[in-house]
Amino acid sequence: MVVWSRSSSIEEEPAKGLLEAFGVEVGAMYPGFSMDVGPSASVDDFMEPKGVYLVGEEEGTPLVGGGLKRLGEGLFEFKRMFVVEAGRGKGLGRALLRRLEEEARRLAGPGRFIVRMDTGAKQLAATKLYLSEGYREIEDYNGNPFASVWFEKLVGPKPIGRVIMAGVKQLTDAEIKALSDADTEGRPPTALWPRKEP
Repeated sequence: MVVWSRSSSIEEEPAKGLLEAFGVEVGAMYPGFSMDVGPSASVDDFMEPKGVYLVGEEEGTPLVGGGLKRLGEGLFEFKRMFVVEAGRGKGLGRALLRRLEEEARRLAGPGRFIVRMDTGAKQLAATKLYLSEGYREIEDYNGNPFASVWFEKLVGPKPIGRVIMAGVKQLTDAEIKALSDADTEGRPPTALWPRKEP
């Protein structure tokens, strides 16, 4: 079982080792690559309230890591997502992506927010993952010289789950979705429920 944690600093283990491995692997794909070139991914970028760096470990062994940095109000970017070779094929990339979305939701507060990321032409598995998770291709937003594809996703509030209670009207899936998607600011959610016929 993978245990997730927020790194106190990307200059400390295990984040440091994961980022070094990321740099070696990506550097082998793209000659001239350096983590010092291109958009900022500094120590400060991955510290709250600006961002976080998540690490996933299994039995004390770091297998996966990735960062989230704030670009502006309601706008975030995922950076340096990486799964070590021993952790591949276990769905850890998808798990990391979803965990980072939850971290963005926590930092963004209530309401919708946007997540962006980029990747290179040789990282086909990453492109496939992002598209399968609802990200869409957009124009270059950050001028990263080693990227060739840029993505964006509008993320809404966490959906309302179904609660079963005796004697209480149960909502249909469509009603739950309407409540989850609706803007309820300034009025109770019950105002959105369908009215009962007399």
